[in-house]
Amino acid sequence: MTFEAKNLVSVSADVYFRLKGDFSRAWWPYIDSQPDHDYVPLETLSALIGRDYRTEDSKRRARFREDVVSAFQDLVRAGGIEAFELVAYGPGRTKSYRVRYRHALPKAGQLELAIGDAPRRQTLHREN
Repeated sequence: MTFEAKNLVSVSADVYFRLKGDFSRAWWPYIDSQPDHDYVPLETLSALIGRDYRTEDSKRRARFREDVVSAFQDLVRAGGIEAFELVAYGPGRTKSYRVRYRHALPKAGQLELAIGDAPRRQTLHREN
């Protein structure tokens, strides 16, 4: 039997329902399910909403970055993250961007899940 550790999300439906924007609502479940992460690349965010950031023209990418900032401000207002910053890496037109953030909610913990064989029942014996 193989065991795999899975993180429980912070179970924060309250945050989700306080969000106003479509992008922040699309991204919150992903961010919430990654409690050990502190950044997300813009390529990942665009893929989560069905876009390909790398193939878009520079005007659309600039607009997308503005939308990202707005969505993360919404996440801060809703109480899902404490703070964020949009960070650029690389020179000129080959820059890549990522959003660094800090979770505002505590981690819910870990749960070990059995993968594969069904668990066997054990009989407990009492000593008299």
